[in-house]
Amino acid sequence: MLKKYIILSFLLLISAIVFAEDNNLQCTIRYFNKTIYYPNKSIPVKILLQNNTTSSKTFDIADQRSFNVDFKVETLKKEILPHQEKFIIARNTNQPVFVREVRLEPGDEYNFIVDLAQYIIIDKPGLYNVTATFHTKVNNGTVSYPLLSNSLILSVMSGSADESEEIMVEQVTKEILKKAELSPDKVVENTIIARQKSQWNKFFLYLDLKKLFLDNEDRERRYRRGTEEEQLTMLDNFKKDIMDGNVESAMISTPYTFEITNTSYTKDKATVIVYAKFKLPDYVENKKYIYHLEKNDLIWYITTYEVMNLGTE
Repeated sequence: MLKKYIILSFLLLISAIVFAEDNNLQCTIRYFNKTIYYPNKSIPVKILLQNNTTSSKTFDIADQRSFNVDFKVETLKKEILPHQEKFIIARNTNQPVFVREVRLEPGDEYNFIVDLAQYIIIDKPGLYNVTATFHTKVNNGTVSYPLLSNSLILSVMSGSADESEEIMVEQVTKEILKKAELSPDKVVENTIIARQKSQWNKFFLYLDLKKLFLDNEDRERRYRRGTEEEQLTMLDNFKKDIMDGNVESAMISTPYTFEITNTSYTKDKATVIVYAKFKLPDYVENKKYIYHLEKNDLIWYITTYEVMNLGTE
C-alpha cells in the first residue's frame, strides 16, 4: 500500500511540474552588448519573456521595473551580494505603482533592458553567478507569481574607477578603429553591398541607429518620454525590427544593381545619391536614394535617407 502511495505521489508531482511549465512564461536573461565589466559600473541586462505555451498569457509591467525584476548575485563561495539601498527603499516605500497589462500570444515574446548595478552592489572584482526573478503580478507594491530565469556568469575585472574609465575609453577607441576612415560614398557602397550579402554586422557598422530611430515623430516622442533603460530597449528592438523587415523596409530592400552618381560634403555632413534597380518577377523597379551622413570621430555614419520612386521598366 505504501509503495502504491509513493508511486502515486511521484506521478502527481511530475504532473504538477509539467502543468506548471506549460502554464508559465519563460524568463531568460542575457547581457546587452556584452563588454568588459568593472566594479561599480553599469551592467545592462536584457530581460526576455517568452510564451512557449499553447495559450495566451498576461502579466503586469510596472513603470518602475524594480517592482517586476529582482536579481540574486552570488560569489563562487555562495555568498550573496547585498542590494542597493535605492532598490530596497523603492521596494519598501508605500507609494502608488503604475502598471499595465501585457498579453503574449503563443510564440510571442517581450523584452526590456535593466541595469544590474542599479539592483545589486558589485564593488569588487571576481566571478559571480547571476539569476533574475520576474514577478508577473504587481499590486500596490506587493509582488507575486515569480518566474526564475536562467543563470549567467559575471566576470568583473579589477581596477580603480579612473583606471576603469581609461580602459573603457581604450576599448571604445579600438572599436572605432575597426571602422575604416572611408569616404561618404564608400560608406554607402559598403552598406548596400553588406545588405546584398546579408552581412548584418557590416550593414549596421556605419549606421547611426539612434538618429535613424529618432527620424520619426512617434518614435521620437516615445524615446524622449522613456527612461534610459526603456530607450536602450527601444533601440535594441528597432535593430531587430529592421532585420525582420518590420520597419525601414526601403532601407533594407536589396537591389540587384546600383550606381552612386553624386557625393557632396562639408567638414562634418555629407549627401550621397544612389540610383538602384530592384528586380521583381514581371518588371524592374527604379529608385533614387539620398543618403545623409555625419562625421563622428573621423568616421562617417548614415543618419537619415530619402527614397524616390522613378517608375518601372
